[in-house]
Amino acid sequence: MATHSDGQPRFWTDNLILGSATAITAILGYFFYTIMAHHLGPSGYGALASLFNLLSLWMLPAPLVGLYYMRTGIWPHARRRWTLLGLGITLFLAGLALTPPLALTLHISSYLFPLYGMTLVPQFWLAANMGWLQRQRDFFPVGLLIVGNQASQDLGAWSAAQVSATASLIVLGVFELAIAWATVLVSQWLLKRRHPRASPASLGSRSVNAVILYGVFVAGALGQGFVTADGLIAKANLSATAAGQLNGLATLVHTLPDAATALATVMFTTILARPSQARTVLRRSIVLYLGVALVALALFALFPHRVVSAVLGPGFSGQEHELVPYAVAMATLGILDMFALFAVALNRWQLITTMALGFLIWLIMLTRQTTLAQFIKVTNWVTISTLAATLLVWTASSWARGGRQPDRQTAPGKALDRGRLRAKVDDGDLEPPPGPDPAPESGQRPR
Repeated sequence: MATHSDGQPRFWTDNLILGSATAITAILGYFFYTIMAHHLGPSGYGALASLFNLLSLWMLPAPLVGLYYMRTGIWPHARRRWTLLGLGITLFLAGLALTPPLALTLHISSYLFPLYGMTLVPQFWLAANMGWLQRQRDFFPVGLLIVGNQASQDLGAWSAAQVSATASLIVLGVFELAIAWATVLVSQWLLKRRHPRASPASLGSRSVNAVILYGVFVAGALGQGFVTADGLIAKANLSATAAGQLNGLATLVHTLPDAATALATVMFTTILARPSQARTVLRRSIVLYLGVALVALALFALFPHRVVSAVLGPGFSGQEHELVPYAVAMATLGILDMFALFAVALNRWQLITTMALGFLIWLIMLTRQTTLAQFIKVTNWVTISTLAATLLVWTASSWARGGRQPDRQTAPGKALDRGRLRAKVDDGDLEPPPGPDPAPESGQRPR
């Protein structure tokens, strides 16, 4: 497909591919949670959701690994794959050692932790492959993998629903383990088939400074932490039924930050390829996301009882009035996810630090809440406040750096202020201006 100088067709095509895959995955995900919620009820579903939330926190390095490979473009060669497998094995063994206290705190049978914990081992290898494919803006295999993974999980859920509630968690765990390994092996096959000439020598930088690592770590941790921590803290602090109801509502509203993640991924790779268009790409991505979020919020506001009953079952009724406030919080979180990746792409670390402080405040406040309504109210307040603080910091930092710069390197009819543009290029805001660069200093290679 021909691409205009501003790269618009590529941006829209990438969003169409990954957005369609995300939408299909969300629909398939609803089938998964509908089957399990109806089969297990609030208490059993709370245990399953807590297992998944705990695994998500345990797999915190996985999105960091994916984001690292997206940010650097380093080829995930064999030595790195063994390192990533070693990381998965290490975390699995650490989780095994922590099984007794975790089972006691979360009120979950201890034999489930080793079974579900083994799914950790291949996740970091998979994250590296997915991150590298996304950096190449090869979104078709990425979409294929996420849709195939969720469809396989639906098959596992249907199989688990054919046995008793207690045995179903074991059956599902076996399926999850098989799916994890199948997905990573298919991703490796796709990587080699679609990029047969890729090599460590030809792709990606080999050195990454500590500041980029800090941004990647915090951005990935925020994205994962904000959608899992409340469910785990609720399982420890609330009754089994209330914790299950909170996790059930989370199943519905987490489609919003999931949609934001898909749009933010395309935004991130587009900005890395064309940093001069960063603000334009951010605006387009947020407008697209707000359109999706408003449709979802309208659906939750108009048909809360029908949505909760259809997806989660009658055992989750009685909390429909909390659906919209929780959805608003998660919609706000989606915008924060976009700003986090925008900050990583352009080295705006003050935005990342602001979000990290908001996350810490949220965790501290959650530990003091004792009802489902309080959990949602605190989450709503913190996410909106964190977004407001992030926008304030962004505005202040932009003003301190000389005000808003145009997306194009020069406005028509105006001369280049080469010194000012060079400062912006070095800071990651703009692509190098046209024309020759100043002579390199002694001992340096020309840019």
